[in-house]
This record gives sequence, structure tokens and C-alpha cells, in this order.
Amino acid sequence: RERRYIVPINISFLRKQFWYLVLVAALLLHGTLSSCAAPRVAGKILLLNSYSIEDTWTAETNRGIAAAFEEKGANVEFFVENLDITGTFSAMHLPELRELYRTRYTSMRPDLIITTENDATTFALGQRGVLFPDVPIIFCSLTNKALLSIIPRTKGTGIFSENTAIFMLREIIRLHQNAPRIALVTDMSPRGFRDIAQMNEAATTLSIPRKRLQPLFGMDIEQLTTSLSELPPNSVIILGHYNITREGDLVSFPRLIEVIQEASDLPVYSLIEEGAALGVLASVSEGGFQKGFDAGEIAFELLKGLSPESIPPREGQVPKLLFNYSGMREFSIPRSALPPGSIILGDPFYNIQEYTPFIFANLFLLLFLAGLAVYLKRKINRRKKTEEELLRQTEYWKKLFEHSPQGILIYDGAGQVKEANSRFREMFRL
Repeated sequence: RERRYIVPINISFLRKQFWYLVLVAALLLHGTLSSCAAPRVAGKILLLNSYSIEDTWTAETNRGIAAAFEEKGANVEFFVENLDITGTFSAMHLPELRELYRTRYTSMRPDLIITTENDATTFALGQRGVLFPDVPIIFCSLTNKALLSIIPRTKGTGIFSENTAIFMLREIIRLHQNAPRIALVTDMSPRGFRDIAQMNEAATTLSIPRKRLQPLFGMDIEQLTTSLSELPPNSVIILGHYNITREGDLVSFPRLIEVIQEASDLPVYSLIEEGAALGVLASVSEGGFQKGFDAGEIAFELLKGLSPESIPPREGQVPKLLFNYSGMREFSIPRSALPPGSIILGDPFYNIQEYTPFIFANLFLLLFLAGLAVYLKRKINRRKKTEEELLRQTEYWKKLFEHSPQGILIYDGAGQVKEANSRFREMFRL
């Protein structure tokens, strides 16, 4: 006979599986609807740099801008232009460059223009509607307050910041009040001339006599060595952008620092962030990547449809100084004299300061455990003494029990005889 087996149906299990499938289907439907309702932000962006991306700061800001769009998952196409393409400031005034921009961006109309530094912003504002289409401008690290005040709120917004030259010169004057001369070393590139212009402007703002600031620009290594050796004692050297001599010879940044330190024992500050890591006393950090990232986030919001006036300009990362610890010791600069936010490279106490709470927590734990160990040791010793006393007393009473002249019985709690001494056993011959 054929046998049939009936498998019981677990109604509770089936109900759980049903709701599980409903939940999965709902999540998949929600993801599909979300992707349809919120398509990826896309557009074309003209990235107009004041200086070539060979400049470290410019490269960092560009990297930050691209990172912001990548993080948001936007699909954007960048067109990058550098105003110092010819190696001179006159590039923005060349008819050929203007015609190139007009031809290129008439057929490839960008949705936004992002500018880095003051020169690119000035150029974009003047050429909007002429060489470039009339689209919003997002500026990155604008330090010209006068320019910031005249930008129409309906046409532009972005990140402004403190002038790096003013910040550095102010701190140098504070730390080296008796410096008779402040020498600025630059080449004759657009970036080098811009360093000179910004330092002169900073000196005027800080009411520093112009003769106290001495530009040393466009010199070859031999001329530079001679000029530095002739500086009066207690002077300060500021190292700007110096990559090429007047004759066209390239000079690496580490080599330039080596030459300066061989020619003079004066304190050296650097406008290039890597300076402190390469041995100068201090260098300024402008936070180029973070400023670029912030500008990129603003540009992303504008691509999504927000208007420039709905996003007010905001201040970017405040400049800070990076100090070389050995240089601080050499020139007797105490920690208490450093400006807020300063970073000390090569600081042997950095890890101690960073992990101070952890160190104190472990020290407290160690002391607690040591105290607990001492307490337990004393308690154990007291218990041992008590046990020894109990054993001694037990032995004493046992001897009395065994050698008593009288017969003695010991009963347990149930009334049963538990033990008899030797005298009792003798008496009753047990």
C-alpha cells in the first residue's frame, strides 16, 4: 500500500516570509523611484586659475574642487584655463588669448565658472558676457575685499579668506620686533611678482616702512647668495615663489632652501607650505584643498538649481603657520608665542600632548589596580593570620578533648554521637 506523509504547514513561518518579501519589494521600488526622481547632477564647468597647476596651491584647490563633485556623485565636465599660460601677467590682455576664449566658450557654453585667487576672479567678472557666457561665478580664496564688495550677489558667490601676506608679515613683526630688514626672495614669474605686490600691500596695511621690506627678485644663485650675506644682523628672510632664474635656469625648492641656509644664519619663513618640512623656521598653510572643496560644494548647489544670492559668501579656512621645532629652538621662540592654530613639525612632545588623556587614564587605572592589589594582599594576610589562629585554637581544644580525665561525647545536630574521646572509650571499652 502506498504511504502518504502529510507535512504540517507552519503558518507563522509563511507569514514572516510573506512580509519579508513585501519589505524587500518596497525597498527595491523605493530605490528605483528615488533614482528616477533624483537624477545625477550634471553640467559643464569652466575652472579659471590665476596661476598654472604647477603652482602647489593651485593644484591643491583644483584637487579639492574635483573631490567635492566626486563625493556628491555629480557628472560634470571641467574645462581648465590658466591665466599665466605665457609666463607673464600680460597673458590676460593678449588678443590671441581673448579670441581663443571667445571661440572656445561660444560653442562650449559652461554652466558655471569657478575662479581661483584674485586675478582670475577679476578677469572673469570683466569678461562675463564678452568672452564668457553670462553665468554664475564661484570664487575660491578671494582675498581682495574691494573686489568682494562689488561682485553682484545675483551673479556670484564663493569662498573668501584672509590675505596670506598680511597674516605672515603681521606674525613676523610680532615675533621679530627688532628685525631691521625683511628680505623677500622671488623670481620674475607671475607668481613671484604677485608675492611682491601682496607683500607691499601688506606692509602698507600694517604701516611698515617700505624701506624695511627689501625684495630680492630675478637673481641667479650667486647674486642671491651675495645679497643675503649683506643683510644686517637680526633680519628676516621670506621665501616666496622662486623656480627659475633670470637666465631661465630651473631651481628646485629644496636646492633654494639649501642655498639660503648656507648663505645666511637668519630666520627664514616660506610662503610655500612645504618650507617648514624642508628646514626653514616656518611656512604658511592656506588650506588650498579645503577651500577648493568648499567652493566645489557651493558650485554643486548652484548646478542643482539654487541661485547665487541664496548662498552668501563664506570665509574659508584661516591661514596657519607650520613651525620647525629645531628652528624654534635655534631662534628661541617659545610655544607660548606662537599664533593660535600653529602646528609644530618634529615636535618630540607632540605625541605626549595628543595622548595625554589616554596616558592619564592608564596611569589612573594603574594606580587603582596597584591600590586594589595592596588592599587584597593585606586582606589575604589578615585571613591567613585568622586561619592560623583558628587552627591553633582547634588544635588546643582537640588536645584538651583527647587528654581529658573524664569521658566526653560529642553529638551532632541530629542527636547522634559524632565522636568520643579516648577516656570515654577506655571506660566503656569501646
